[in-house]
Amino acid sequence: MTPLQRKLASEQLLHTKNIDFDSKLPTIEADFRSRTVEEIARRAMCLTLVTLKAEGMTGDEVNEFKREHAIEAYLTRAEKKFLGQKPSDEDGEWVWQFEALHVLLWALGYVIELSFPDAESDVGKELEFLRELGPTGFIEGALLRSNQQLLDAADWVFRLHQSVVDERNGTDKISEEIVEQWSATLDWLTREEENWQ
Repeated sequence: MTPLQRKLASEQLLHTKNIDFDSKLPTIEADFRSRTVEEIARRAMCLTLVTLKAEGMTGDEVNEFKREHAIEAYLTRAEKKFLGQKPSDEDGEWVWQFEALHVLLWALGYVIELSFPDAESDVGKELEFLRELGPTGFIEGALLRSNQQLLDAADWVFRLHQSVVDERNGTDKISEEIVEQWSATLDWLTREEENWQ
């Protein structure tokens, strides 16, 4: 599929969902880069820990998780700061990271479908993948999506995100927080110079 064909397919998807879109938005894959399974899996482990901490994991449990999964070196500066803090009212902002985790689990083949982001993901169920498999099994059991699947998702979510930001017709039932996390995660998965924020 060419970039233009992908763009048109994404626009058709939005059209079937009765969502207005900006047809002048560009194609997206000029700087495509595919990340490794281990790189994606390590990022998913970091987000699992961040999500658990936001939902009340204690400091001792955080430290144990970091040791068991050997992820200290993969955490961002902001994540390290958050994980070292006492619980606060701001923890709720970090809970949205489970939507980024949802996309990574889809990319790794653990979530079957990346359906439309009009409802929150089942974080409780999805956190079980890592708990059941352990870090080594989680990496070894992953089946990375094809480049085409990653680009297809990145394209339609990019266009949906812009429609939500622009408050276009049909986006009133789409959660901006969810689609923002999905868009940023797919950017990280597919773009050469995109660092995790």
